[in-house]
Amino acid sequence: MNQAKTGTVNENIRRDVIDALNLRAGIREPSLDRVVQIAATALGSNHAAFSVLYGKQQIYIASFGAGLNAVPRDSSICAQVTATEQPLFLEDALATEWRDHPAVQGPSGVRFYAGIPVRSPSGETVGTLCIYDYLPRKLTIGQRRLLGECAGLIEDALSLRTLAVRDGLTGLLNRRAFDVRVHADWRRAYRGNGVLTVAMLDIDYFKLINDRFGHAVGDEVLRKVARIIEQHFRRDMDSIGRYGGEEFALALPEVSLKMAVARVDELREAIKSAKIPNPDSPLGVLTMSAGLACADSPEAFAQFKVSRLMLLADEALYRAKSNGRDRVEF
Repeated sequence: MNQAKTGTVNENIRRDVIDALNLRAGIREPSLDRVVQIAATALGSNHAAFSVLYGKQQIYIASFGAGLNAVPRDSSICAQVTATEQPLFLEDALATEWRDHPAVQGPSGVRFYAGIPVRSPSGETVGTLCIYDYLPRKLTIGQRRLLGECAGLIEDALSLRTLAVRDGLTGLLNRRAFDVRVHADWRRAYRGNGVLTVAMLDIDYFKLINDRFGHAVGDEVLRKVARIIEQHFRRDMDSIGRYGGEEFALALPEVSLKMAVARVDELREAIKSAKIPNPDSPLGVLTMSAGLACADSPEAFAQFKVSRLMLLADEALYRAKSNGRDRVEF
C-alpha cells in the first residue's frame, strides 16, 4: 500500500485551506507542539505529530520526538488518514496490509500507529494527529477517545488561529500576521544568503468608490481585488496581507526584483482587465499602483532591517501614485 487513497476533499481546496490557515513547512507551531506533546505523554508514546497533506507532501507542523519538516505523501501513513478522512489504528503494522509501506519497512520502521483526521474551521480534513512507535502495542477504547480529544484541541487552535491572523473582510493575512511572516522570511533569507522582495499595493481612487457608492460596495471591491491577488501569488512561500484600508502587501522569498516586478505588473493588468467599475478614475475602471523593494545580497541584509525594506517599497508606491497611478515602481 504505497499510495494514499483519494478522499472526498478536492486537493486544490485542501491546499487553499492550508494556505488560509498560514501553515507552512519549516515553520514550527509552539502552541500545537504542546498539544502533540500532551498526546504523546498521556498515551505513553515516544513519537507524535500533527501534519497536513499539501499536494505531494505531508508537511509536519508540530511534533514530539521527531524533527521532520516534510516527507513525500507516498512515504507517510498520515497521508492515508488525511486523504481518506478516516481514523487508522495499527497495533502491529507488519501484521497488516501496511507491511510493505515505506514507513513500515526496515529495522527502524513503524510498528504501532494511531492517527486521527484533523478538520479545518470550515470543515475540510486538512491533516492528521498521530502517535507512533517502533514496537507493537495496543490502545484501549478510552485511549483512542483521548487521542480524538487531542485532535479536537488542534481543531480549536486552528479556529482561534483564523480569528487571530486573518483579515475579517478579505480573508488575507492581517497586518500583524503579515509582519510576523515577513520578519520570518527576512531571517531565513539573511541566514541562507537568499533573496526577499516585498511589494506594497494600493487601489487607485478607492476613496471615491466609497464616497459615491457606499462602504458596502467598497468592501465588495476589496474582496474582489483580494481574490485576484491570491490567484496570481499561489506559492506556498508567498505571503499576502491586507495592510490597511485599500492597501495590500506581498512578501516574495526567493524571487528576484526583476521577476517580482514582472509578476506584480501582470497583477496590475489583471485588476484593470477585470473591469471593476470606478467612474471617478480616468480609465473608468479599477486600477492599482505598486511599489517594490528587494534585498538580494549579504550586504543588504546586514545593512537594513525588514522595516527599512518595507519603507523602501512604500516610498516606491508613493512614486507610482505621484507619477500617474496604474503603474509599478521599484
